[in-house]
Amino acid sequence: MKFRLKRCPVCDSIPFYSRYLEWTRDGAILGRDKARTRVVFLEVEEIHNQLNGISEKIGLSIDRIVYNAEKEVGKRFISTLVPEIITRLPRTRLTRPAVAQRLLGRYIISPYIAQLGMGLTTMLDYRPGKMHVFSLMNPYSVPVLAGDGAGIFEYLERIGVEATWEVDSSGNPTVTLRKSSERPGVEERLAYERASYLPGNAELNICPVCQVPREVSETFDFDPAQGIVKNRFSGCREVVMPTQSFSAIFRELERELGDEIPAIIVDLERRYVRDNLSERGTILGRPDVLSLLMDFTWRGIGNPVSAIRGKGGTDITIENPFNPSLVAGKVAGLYEAWTGKPVRFNWTEEMPGRLKVSLML
Repeated sequence: MKFRLKRCPVCDSIPFYSRYLEWTRDGAILGRDKARTRVVFLEVEEIHNQLNGISEKIGLSIDRIVYNAEKEVGKRFISTLVPEIITRLPRTRLTRPAVAQRLLGRYIISPYIAQLGMGLTTMLDYRPGKMHVFSLMNPYSVPVLAGDGAGIFEYLERIGVEATWEVDSSGNPTVTLRKSSERPGVEERLAYERASYLPGNAELNICPVCQVPREVSETFDFDPAQGIVKNRFSGCREVVMPTQSFSAIFRELERELGDEIPAIIVDLERRYVRDNLSERGTILGRPDVLSLLMDFTWRGIGNPVSAIRGKGGTDITIENPFNPSLVAGKVAGLYEAWTGKPVRFNWTEEMPGRLKVSLML
């Protein structure tokens, strides 16, 4: 897929980010869509570490749980882009021609996810109300994108859908969506709520022209033709992911597998951050604890507001964390990478939108 990108003349950011995303002083990045979808920058391997790590801990694949949870996110995504009246058209080749579906995918859906770093999609086959087949190139997560695709197809076709996926001869995954029922399933427990945020005054180095933080263009190389966003300092691939994906996936995992899931999430994140940042050595010269969290606001992770040191340790408060379990593990991992020592810690949500991580030294 070819992309012609006009770069910001001041910071060299791509126009997608200023057009579709808004950075707030509350530590959140919000979409300019009607749902105000919150997103966060994360390393792709960080996401794999969570999903694969949970699978290994419990001894079974969680791909179907992830897929089912993500279907609701896909529905919410497409509902912000396509008028509901479109979904009421009869399911015939005349009213829903394949060329229209191909154009929707080529000029709306695929460019959108490509510029978020999620990979590329190409429609291979479409039969109204029956089947949709698409291939993925450079997907950041096949079960997540399959769930997104199934949610989009369910919303547009008003039918129940099930998905299968396999790797084709070229090495790219192919996802097949097939009708499973006359109406889409009602999965209210997987739906996410529109959030409110504690007001903040985080400092952001915003470009005066495109309104995107300069750290974004300084940190990332964007290759939408490949559907990839790469961190030029670490060399790692990153993705801009809806935070509601984590909420839906982790909530469903906890329902299916038990109360131990949050503790597993925290420990997996702590180990990942500690091991990878210790190896890179990028934070060793930071002067204090809060400086370890200096990228949280422009990444959409949350707003670090205080680090109070007492006799027994340090209490760190972060407002509007995108996911409390992941953020708590991230804080502990950063501290261990910085000091080179293990740390005991606990975390609590003092109130909705306020996370306190206590590091016991």
